[in-house]
Amino acid sequence: YAASTISAAMTGLFFILLGLVLLTYPRAKYLAALPFLILPFIDLGTGILALLLLMIHMHHHQEEKWIIGMIGAIILCLLINGLFVQEPFVSGPFHEQRIIADVVSDLGGQSGMGFTLLLLAVFGMGMAWRSPHYRWLYLVLLILIPMYMYNTHIIVYLVVTLLLFASVGYKKLFGTIWNQKTLKLFAMLVIILSICFSAVSYIQRMSAMGPLDEDITALTWIKEKVPNDKSVLALPQYRYYVSYFEGER
Repeated sequence: YAASTISAAMTGLFFILLGLVLLTYPRAKYLAALPFLILPFIDLGTGILALLLLMIHMHHHQEEKWIIGMIGAIILCLLINGLFVQEPFVSGPFHEQRIIADVVSDLGGQSGMGFTLLLLAVFGMGMAWRSPHYRWLYLVLLILIPMYMYNTHIIVYLVVTLLLFASVGYKKLFGTIWNQKTLKLFAMLVIILSICFSAVSYIQRMSAMGPLDEDITALTWIKEKVPNDKSVLALPQYRYYVSYFEGER
């Protein structure tokens, strides 16, 4: 859903992944500076996340001292953004925020993840700590949770991190030897079918979301017919539609 709309979080995620991929290629690693220097100007929260990921990368690749210069440049860009450009800390939200429902799509959230994947993520959190290779995920999660509580539009980054934990949980759960192979197969089938059911239910719900054609017609009429000195009364979940069509009135 986030990838099908104009989403600052998805734009940020694209540049983060592009920068991390470029860092893995010795001949192109210096080009990673470009996407990472763009990130602080998407919003301050994305810039802070990019800064954290670069620090983690430098910790795991201590021979790449040149990254210190990139970290300093990102801090400078964050200061320029905060003092002069003044982009918001997190872009959005563009819907009514619901802390619990926004992270669990089965509860009606526009983004988020299914309840089964969330349970796998919780299980993965307990398992990942045993492996030093995954411990950096906890640091990312520690930064993202307060940001999510402040503004749920950060959900794209949070869900990607939780899905990494879920993959660890799935690997630990079914990568071990079970005494009852039939029970193992049944458990895998239940989890896969549950994920598929959540996905189908989510797709059907998203296709029915507004604004519908009737909503657009009504909002356009309001924009053209209602005088500038009049107010429009709307439910909280529709205020973004009204604000968009009203423009700078």
